[in-house]
Amino acid sequence: MKQFGATQTQNAADTVRENKNVFQCDAERSDIFKCHMNGQQRTNIQPGAEVDVILKKDQGSGRLTRGIVKDILTKSAFHSHGIKVRLVSGEVGRVQEVFESSDEAQ
Repeated sequence: MKQFGATQTQNAADTVRENKNVFQCDAERSDIFKCHMNGQQRTNIQPGAEVDVILKKDQGSGRLTRGIVKDILTKSAFHSHGIKVRLVSGEVGRVQEVFESSDEAQ
């Protein structure tokens, strides 16, 4: 039987947690809250949603671009690098985070 070290077990637990549909909220201002979801699940992304994406040209640097989803290009329900979308601006990238206001999340 294969045994795992503490680091390997922790990494596996982190991976499981990341793949769950969990809301996280940040207070950008005291009166407005933004909640964000994982960009790997297609069900989290809708046209019109505010998202952070990594464009192809920015994959090396990890620079994020914020925009509004126009079209969802990935057909599968899950993608490990993020669901591919076209923004209203015409840019195409993989979603890292999906944002929505707290009143929409309830």
